[in-house]
Amino acid sequence: MTDNGDNNETIRSVSQLLRKNYYIPAYQRGYRWTKQQVIDLLDDIATFIPKDIDNSDEKTWYCIQPIVARKVKIKNDDGTKHKESFFELIDGQQRLTTIFLINHYLNERVNALDPEPEPTIKYQTRENSTEFLRGLSVGNDGNLIHKENMDFEKNIDFSHMWQAYSCIHNWYTEKRESADFDKGQFISKFYHSTKAIWYEPVVHGDGLDDSIAIFTRLNIGKIPLTDAELIKAMFIKQSNFSSSELSEDDKREQFKIGLEWDRIENDLHDAAFWSFLTPVSYTPETRIDLLFELLTDMPNENESYSIFRMFENEYKMTSPEEVHSTWRKVTETFETLIEWYQSRELYHKIGFLIEAGTTIKDIFKRAQGKKKSAFINELNSLISSHIPKNFDAFDELDYNKDRKHIKNVLLLHNIQTLLNNIEETSRFPFERYKGNKKGWDVEHIHSRTDPDAFPGGVENQREWLEESLVYVDEELNAKIEAIKDDPELDEKTFLDHAKEVLNQLAGTEKDDDSTKDKLGNLALLDASTNRSYGNAIFPVKRSQIVEREKTGTFVPVCTKNVFMKLYTENVNNLKFWGIEDRDKYMKDIKETLKIYITGGKTHG
Repeated sequence: MTDNGDNNETIRSVSQLLRKNYYIPAYQRGYRWTKQQVIDLLDDIATFIPKDIDNSDEKTWYCIQPIVARKVKIKNDDGTKHKESFFELIDGQQRLTTIFLINHYLNERVNALDPEPEPTIKYQTRENSTEFLRGLSVGNDGNLIHKENMDFEKNIDFSHMWQAYSCIHNWYTEKRESADFDKGQFISKFYHSTKAIWYEPVVHGDGLDDSIAIFTRLNIGKIPLTDAELIKAMFIKQSNFSSSELSEDDKREQFKIGLEWDRIENDLHDAAFWSFLTPVSYTPETRIDLLFELLTDMPNENESYSIFRMFENEYKMTSPEEVHSTWRKVTETFETLIEWYQSRELYHKIGFLIEAGTTIKDIFKRAQGKKKSAFINELNSLISSHIPKNFDAFDELDYNKDRKHIKNVLLLHNIQTLLNNIEETSRFPFERYKGNKKGWDVEHIHSRTDPDAFPGGVENQREWLEESLVYVDEELNAKIEAIKDDPELDEKTFLDHAKEVLNQLAGTEKDDDSTKDKLGNLALLDASTNRSYGNAIFPVKRSQIVEREKTGTFVPVCTKNVFMKLYTENVNNLKFWGIEDRDKYMKDIKETLKIYITGGKTHG
């Protein structure tokens, strides 16, 4: 936007905005408004009260942020000129899309007999977005549907549009039931009392560079704009291709970059792919940012727009050849990540390293210039750094001191167990593992007998005894029944009976308290389960594992094997996890992970 006074500035109501058609160029981001932003806009309009302006026939109006647009010529897919006129949205796409969605909803649910016009919003590269917007609807049961059955879950733009439309529906449904909500007043305020300052900046020639410059200047101070979106503008600006009007080949190249950009962003929203590549803590607003982090040397990650600035410094794009070669580096980086994901071995090894704390950038750097075999050796070396150096150190791992190392060992045991089964095609589901918001705990397989290991609180102790009833003989069952509901149940009485339960479950098997906190008595357990999961007796935990499996809940393969006693050759007692069980479990852990230990030989 220039400052010379040549801009065309007017005030336009929503009703007037809806009578134009809009074009979303490739440099623009997709729709990203949150639920709260949609609610805030609706609430502002609903609570706004127009007032008479002195000495005028006008009333005050609610002002949304400015819209910056320029008139453009649009061609149809067959190359012919579009009959209708369009305005390229340089700034204000998010607000205008929300206005479109509110109008679309009101037309469907309120104005069906006298609908307001619905503008065409044409996207340069975001395939099917126009159709998706127009197809949003509310079914007879009050739930959202899409008239063309377009799936919103696999497209991040569609997902945000669906979320916004759902938010509008829920907000209006709730307001409609309120006695102080006047439907007619709201509709009038939305269409006629809600207005925007409309700017048409002066641009030169084809105007693309001017548009991008204006877009960048308007947005660089706003939180929603990302490094990747600024980089995208670098790729498609006109001066990259020629000093005069773009040739058809140049336009095709711009269009191709825009399409590939959107495809990469959508592919990175695949949950399994993204969870394999990134830790839970990494949450960029546009996921293609990851590629530019891999392609830049970041001296200061806390600097504002540091990725954009570093990319701009490192990659000069002043000709079509430079644009093509730079974009090829981006697509090759993405193809590398896809190759890793599709390789069963690389998927498991890199997936473990990311969860253990190695950065994808470190892994990417180590992969440069290496053949696959050398790269795998590099990964194996990195994995070795996250677990004990030798098998004696495995035996010394202690629950109270080494929980982080134990968690790495247990996770790697689960991952490598799947990888070692060359007849199996299944993979460790990092998206399900990381999708558990409460995380995973290292927990004891067999309950310890020290007082601190048992539940505290009378109600928890009663529940512990209740769960144990089905696994003990009639005599002990009767004793527990006699005391478990006693209002005077005390700590000593509970502990005496709890230890008797554990002794009976052990039967003739020997137990060794000195190994209760060692690796052979530890497994990965889901931290989101109830209180009793961690300190329940072995058969109760086993039954819970079985129930979780039945309901489709993710249980790591080695945790499942432990509670099914699949590591023990001769199972005599399914109610107890004893010394032999621990020894066989430890042997499997060492055998499975020996490729990461110096010498690669297991013992014990």
